[in-house]
Amino acid sequence: FVSAEPCQNAEQIENGQFKLYHETDPDDVVIAHYTCDSGYKLRGDDEIYCVTETNEWHVDETRTTNRRKGHRGLDLSEETQITEEYASALDVSCLSDGLIRAPLIPNGEVVRYERRKKGQHTFLVAFYECDDEYELENTNVDRLFCSQEQWVGDVPYCVSIDGEDAAGM
Repeated sequence: FVSAEPCQNAEQIENGQFKLYHETDPDDVVIAHYTCDSGYKLRGDDEIYCVTETNEWHVDETRTTNRRKGHRGLDLSEETQITEEYASALDVSCLSDGLIRAPLIPNGEVVRYERRKKGQHTFLVAFYECDDEYELENTNVDRLFCSQEQWVGDVPYCVSIDGEDAAGM
């Protein structure tokens, strides 16, 4: 059986499963996000990716192992602005059917999307920056988080450096 869609044949892992996400920005790739069955812990990366143009998977020996013997092995940046409890509700579902873009804000834009982790939880983060002549009202509020195909958190707000209203009115 050959799939008509490229990159639909991610490797099955023992004592675990994967879910596929399609991402088109910046490259057209399919990401396989792996999770382990209860009582097992992932050894290696929790995600592998496939370039749809070549239908080639880039694999770093993702396997499950019994929790007592496991290694963490994630190369994602640790998110410092949230608690592990908050992170437990976050996910990468905003990639489930292409990228669900984070909301637009007046006088600012999303400058990057990044997968982050907190403890054992992996999730997607959208980082914002303000346009020239504007700055974040609160420098600690510069990102939103993905949860159940929605962007959650305090929405960043850009204010004029010279004191004008951020909406430009």
